[in-house]
Amino acid sequence: MIATRWPILMNIWAKKEENILKSPYKIHKWKLSKKIRIIAILITICAFVEHALFLINSGYNQYKHAEMCNITVDHPLSHFLIHQFGFIFPNIPFWLPFGIFNEIMNMSFTFAWNYMELFVMMISLGLFTRFQQINDRLRKFQGKVGILFN
Repeated sequence: MIATRWPILMNIWAKKEENILKSPYKIHKWKLSKKIRIIAILITICAFVEHALFLINSGYNQYKHAEMCNITVDHPLSHFLIHQFGFIFPNIPFWLPFGIFNEIMNMSFTFAWNYMELFVMMISLGLFTRFQQINDRLRKFQGKVGILFN
């Protein structure tokens, strides 16, 4: 049912969008799509860097712990995963593919959380830009009575 109405809904939205974006509303410095792309890329890069630094820090802390306690580590990746997921492996036996799967899922959920935040930021940026355009138009007509209502 919705699939048959999709082209109609898209036409209605296209007309609304065309009305919103036409003159007298001006585009500020950068297009909104360019702003969104740049901010999304920067936030995604920052999320990758932040998670990489977290993993490096965790690995370094476990290395220092093993060094201080005079623990001989034969398989550093297994040692890292066992201690990284200390809440899982006391209950089930350690298996390297499962440990790697847990780390991949941890990274996936971290980035899913970042994408949800990114989505909220992009919606906020779009609303901010639109309200800025409306505010600029209202300032343009400030003090001129009756122009907006004719």
